[in-house]
Amino acid sequence: MTTKKLRVLILEDSNDDYLLLLRELSKADYEIEHIWVDDAIGFENALLQSWDIIISDYALPTFTGFDALKTCIDKGIDTPFIMVSGTVGEDIAVEMMKLGAKDYIMKNSLARLLPAISRELEDATMRTERKKVREALRESEKLYHTLFDQVKEGLVLMTLDGKLSELNQAFAEMHGYTVDELKDEGLEKNAYSQ
Repeated sequence: MTTKKLRVLILEDSNDDYLLLLRELSKADYEIEHIWVDDAIGFENALLQSWDIIISDYALPTFTGFDALKTCIDKGIDTPFIMVSGTVGEDIAVEMMKLGAKDYIMKNSLARLLPAISRELEDATMRTERKKVREALRESEKLYHTLFDQVKEGLVLMTLDGKLSELNQAFAEMHGYTVDELKDEGLEKNAYSQ
């Protein structure tokens, strides 16, 4: 049985807390690959790589979890972001979740970390699949419109109540109009009122 790899970016300024996170992560059914950073420069450099999960402390000497999350948002990074802190109150946790953090875990409740990671990995997989499906649909629609527009015969699609849904250039030319004129004025007023 092959063990899956889990790439984790850890933003934490305390060596002891970092080691506690690693101990908790070692309980997972993954081969853990990670980088530990403790400042903004290290974090931004680490974001040049691809990660499965980002685990961030909230309070660091010159950088906060909020800053880290904002950096991810600004860079368009969709990696699940989990806050782990011992000092932040519920109000900040809620604000972080509203901004896009996927979970907030107190350092004295690290047993919640692995279930949160599993849930977020599943959610990230579903988001990726939905994105692929949307892209495939866009490509399919683009191909359909290209083919529809390039057919030499006049094609028109209408709703059941007779309203224009779609037409191609050949159809417009058959009736002495441009596609835009027929769309603007409505098919029933132009093509069939002659």
